[in-house]
Amino acid sequence: GHWLLARFARLYPDHPLAAEARLVLAAHLTPRLINAEVEYLLADGRTSWERPYGLAWLLQLAAELREWAEEGNVEAAEWADHLAPLEEACVGRLENWLPKLAYPIRTGEHSQTSFAFGLMLDYAHIARNKSLVQLVESTSLRLYESDANGNLDYEPSGQDFLSPILAEADLMRRVTEPMEFAAWLRGFLVSVPFD
Repeated sequence: GHWLLARFARLYPDHPLAAEARLVLAAHLTPRLINAEVEYLLADGRTSWERPYGLAWLLQLAAELREWAEEGNVEAAEWADHLAPLEEACVGRLENWLPKLAYPIRTGEHSQTSFAFGLMLDYAHIARNKSLVQLVESTSLRLYESDANGNLDYEPSGQDFLSPILAEADLMRRVTEPMEFAAWLRGFLVSVPFD
């Protein structure tokens, strides 16, 4: 939700709701509150908390604030500074987890890996975090490159809010060259009639 507030205020600064969005961001993105979030995230027993979906969205918020700050917005720069400890903790959690991930999670819900990987890549590029870019890309290829025969007949399951097939295709589009992606996609979506 905080990403949406930041995105809206950044893209529509003159809209009456943008001022309200900035007030909420100012009230919530304080050093005291962010430090409490870091403590909670790093406490014992929370290694998998909000992973990957929530952590990836937190990184989207960090990316949004970075881009807004680079445009010269002083508030966004301040909020980005306040958010930095939580951003760093999330990156650390993901960097520890990705090499251990043995298989992709293909649900249409929060635990799905391909959608979260896409958000992580967006962040890593904006943050100029080359090691995270490389880690997400290599993990994506390791988990998804050999996939074939993706079957859209299994979607939706009735409670999904993400498409596992489309999220995976979008992720592979990001981590492969166009010709490689086209070849991968032909093998992946063979069950889809294109008439």
